[in-house]
Amino acid sequence: MAALVNLVAQGISSSKLSAHLINAYTAGSSNIIAGHPRVLKILDVGSGMVNAMRAYKSGTPGGKVVLRVYSPRMYTLDSDPDASAAATNFWTTILQPSINSLSSSDRALLDYIEGPNEGQTPTLGYPPDRPVQASQWFNQFWTNLTPMIVAAGFKPCIGSIGVGNPGGSPAEMQSYLAAFVPALRQAKAAGGAWSYHAYTIQYTTDPNAEIYYSLRYRQFYNYFASTFPDLNNMPLILTEGGVDLSGDPNTSGWQARGPADWYQRWLNWFDSQMNQDSYVMGCTLFQNGNPSGWSSFDLEPIASWMRTYLTGPSTLPPAPTGVSAAWGLNTITLTWPTIPSTPTSFYVKRATVSGGPYSVIASNITTGVTNFYYLDTTATNGGSYFYVISALNSVGEGPNSPEITPQIFVPNAINCGGSAVGSYQADAYFSGGLTYAVGNTIDTNGLSNPAPMSVYQSQRYQNLTYTLPFFTPNAPYKLRLHFAEIYWTATGQRVFNVLVNGAQVLSSFDIIAAAGAPMKGNIQEINAISDSSGNINLQLVTITDQASINGIEVVANPTNFIPIAPAGLTTSVSTGQVSLSWSAPASATRFNIKRSTTSGGPYTTIASNVVVSAFTDYSFTPNTTYYYVVSGQNTLGEGPNSAQASATPTAGLPDVVITALSWTPNPALGGNNVTFKATVKNQGSAATPAGVVLGVGFNVDDAGATFSGSFSSALAPGSSVVLTANGGGSPSGTWPATPGIHTLTGNVDDINRFPESNENNNIFSTNMAVFVSGYSINSGGTTTGSFATDQNSTGGTTSTSTNTIDLSLASNVAGPQSLYQSQRLGDFTYSFNNLIPNQTYAVRLHFAELVYTNIGQRAFNVSINGIQKLTNFDIVAQSGGINRALIERFNAPADTNGQIIVQFTSVVDQALVNGIQILATNGLVNATPTLIAISNYTINANQLLSFTTKAIDPDQPTQNLTYSIVTGAPGGATIGPISGLFTWTPTLLQAPGTNTIQVRATDNASPAASALKSFTVIVVAPPHISQLLNLGTNLSLSFDSYPGKTYRLQYKDDLSDTNWVTLGADTMASTSGSSFSSLANTNSQRFYRVLQLN
Repeated sequence: MAALVNLVAQGISSSKLSAHLINAYTAGSSNIIAGHPRVLKILDVGSGMVNAMRAYKSGTPGGKVVLRVYSPRMYTLDSDPDASAAATNFWTTILQPSINSLSSSDRALLDYIEGPNEGQTPTLGYPPDRPVQASQWFNQFWTNLTPMIVAAGFKPCIGSIGVGNPGGSPAEMQSYLAAFVPALRQAKAAGGAWSYHAYTIQYTTDPNAEIYYSLRYRQFYNYFASTFPDLNNMPLILTEGGVDLSGDPNTSGWQARGPADWYQRWLNWFDSQMNQDSYVMGCTLFQNGNPSGWSSFDLEPIASWMRTYLTGPSTLPPAPTGVSAAWGLNTITLTWPTIPSTPTSFYVKRATVSGGPYSVIASNITTGVTNFYYLDTTATNGGSYFYVISALNSVGEGPNSPEITPQIFVPNAINCGGSAVGSYQADAYFSGGLTYAVGNTIDTNGLSNPAPMSVYQSQRYQNLTYTLPFFTPNAPYKLRLHFAEIYWTATGQRVFNVLVNGAQVLSSFDIIAAAGAPMKGNIQEINAISDSSGNINLQLVTITDQASINGIEVVANPTNFIPIAPAGLTTSVSTGQVSLSWSAPASATRFNIKRSTTSGGPYTTIASNVVVSAFTDYSFTPNTTYYYVVSGQNTLGEGPNSAQASATPTAGLPDVVITALSWTPNPALGGNNVTFKATVKNQGSAATPAGVVLGVGFNVDDAGATFSGSFSSALAPGSSVVLTANGGGSPSGTWPATPGIHTLTGNVDDINRFPESNENNNIFSTNMAVFVSGYSINSGGTTTGSFATDQNSTGGTTSTSTNTIDLSLASNVAGPQSLYQSQRLGDFTYSFNNLIPNQTYAVRLHFAELVYTNIGQRAFNVSINGIQKLTNFDIVAQSGGINRALIERFNAPADTNGQIIVQFTSVVDQALVNGIQILATNGLVNATPTLIAISNYTINANQLLSFTTKAIDPDQPTQNLTYSIVTGAPGGATIGPISGLFTWTPTLLQAPGTNTIQVRATDNASPAASALKSFTVIVVAPPHISQLLNLGTNLSLSFDSYPGKTYRLQYKDDLSDTNWVTLGADTMASTSGSSFSSLANTNSQRFYRVLQLN
């Protein structure tokens, strides 16, 4: 073991940082203890931890020791529903044996005892399928464990809440915390504390981001302040903390995320944050002592720094060095790489002349991981600014840094979120966003001219903008955008849009999807033209999580470029027209025409995708001056506007166009009488003449259909009117629809009743789909009733039968007998087309087994649009026998092409179907439930009759059926409304008798439908001895009987005797009266009885 530091008792550190020690008492652990932290956490009571605890208490008597005992035991809601028993188990099997293994003097060194670690028990809001139950369990666990800890002479440290927990919305999080309040109050009353694991996941110093991770505990105390003020000062120990990405021991901790100075700056910031929260006792950073188990988290490399940091300063801090300043968009970013040797913050000072005097513009600055940084958002582009930085510790303020002023540079290459490297400048010219960096190796194989590795290791993220200045105005450039996903691990976790000069150039961009893997570089090349000031604007807009970028290159004069501004724009005026022409720049394939009534704009686009270098404007207000510009466009994007040209038109003409065609009903079904409508707009410069009909002719597939001819009012410029067909067609003004895709054309002013400025834009066409209302197919057969001859199928064979079909199970939606006497068999598919896309239809499948009589002789699967609806379907099993009609209904949407495909696949023997219907669900008649026939019964009085009725309802979604007995049933008869279980035990008073009982099954549709079934129950009375004749030495005994019942005669000579003796053979009654005769009797008295045996 390395030599350990000789500790001398002294005061506790002003810092709230400390360590979570594991296994060995190392030289690094000794160094940390020598800094006299406020709190120290140890894992288990091995010799290394006991020595560490002794050294700590010897040198820092006022410090607090927290003990957690390792346990492999997991407690869950299912395996351990009794939280009280779980708490007792944890105390007696885990905590108590470990504590008792210590000597009394060592036990006296312990202050706080933790319970199970995060993830070992249900906790606040977790598991997510039972968050409230879990939170209540967690509260009960701790309200039972705390008294045991207190009784042993220690203080509880309850909770061990994992980073980012409890999750959910603010309201959900608060509800989980509220469930834990009794345990918190109990612990506080016992002088205890609670614990949270304060890790940074994104490795930031942004409180707005860390409020969900390392500073999440502040949300808890904000809630306490408003709802449970007695917990405002509840002591909190952050019993784990530091840097963590996903919990991987080798890749998630600070050593895997960057160099030590990054972690030291983050710890300095985090320490300053904790010192703002008086209830926080300290944070025991995870971990030291187990480098092989938690290599990327191990604190040993910075333990000497921690000792110095915890001990605190004895001198003023030195002047910061390496300060840099970079321009952004009306911002200047200052960075400096100081490593804080003790708790340190910084002043930022600024002057407008070199040498000062300087004014403090920011204080208490601790932000930054890769460097300390400050963003001066009060700067104005082009201004002169001179900065110095000074450090502050508990001794006082140190000297100023050397003065720095930001240099204006053309941003040919920028390391987003990072410092200068190679030809890449330090991050600059940004607005918005935060920075993040890792130390992982980035795969740049296969990239053409990749950036240096460190460019891909840092990023700027969130919604952000880069305004890149100082380029040649209106010149073509190529942007090379460098990306690498350094945080997420799967596609879909980060998605964003990228815009250049306001035009979207990357849509729903996913770095991992583009690169092929996380930690792998990707370059996107975008063409752009600088604006008239020489700026290029790059904007990232978040869709999922946070947009991010790692580097930007700007390359001058690319081979392919966005068009430059068109030249030579001219205008000319004639009646009803303003004509424009211009010279087309190289690479322009189409043009956008823009107009304003104000010189210099802003301009409104009045036409786009114009493919020639001329345009005629028909829409204007006469005697108004208009200012026009034109921009070129190609597949790479839109170029800058041309120079402005003006025109003042004087005389106007109407120009009517159709902007939309519609029809009713929509969607249209075959056989509907369809009425067409056209939305007509006057986009010209004068009203249409009043008193002259503004008509529209409607054609379907180039054939005249109907027309509108009743509107004759003046239509003002810019106004629109909807014109409805009122002539032609049959009935008048309508078109009889036929299924299929049709071309509907409208022609406004179709017979040229008045002059227009443009006579060539009156025709407007659109596609019109007419759908079928549904299908009813007789599978394997010909037309019968409303069912059409078999069609729309592929595969399979057909057969027919003359069997008589029982339709009772199919209720009111059964087809005719002949439907079930034909069938399609084998593996086959039905395709139903021309349905309304995405509309839900009822698919009714009609079945009857015409051949097999036993279950298991035929089984098959049925899928609808690829989704299996019936599995191992056995008609006999479902219907109860051969020649019985059965209907299965499923709701299914037509796909985006308006198609429903029903596929049958054989499992045993051949699949079959007798009929298929595809029906619109709206207005579909509610099918009546079908009650399976109920047998008649003959029972004895005082005998229980019990059976379960069964009903079938073919509707979808599945209806809930309720069972009931119709009024008039015998007393005592009941039926379970949900189960259908019928029970009745008739009394002696109800015998003999014949009872007709009706059972009803009712669905829950509106209106409801129901089915009735009747059955008979004959109640047989006990046998009654009607006559006993003494014939000397023989007797004859007559009794009432029930035909088909078997009777037995028994006797005894003494009523007090418990046994009866059978006399003679049993007899079956054939009539309502029976007798036993020739009964020898020599006794003076004898008692007889007759038993009914069935």
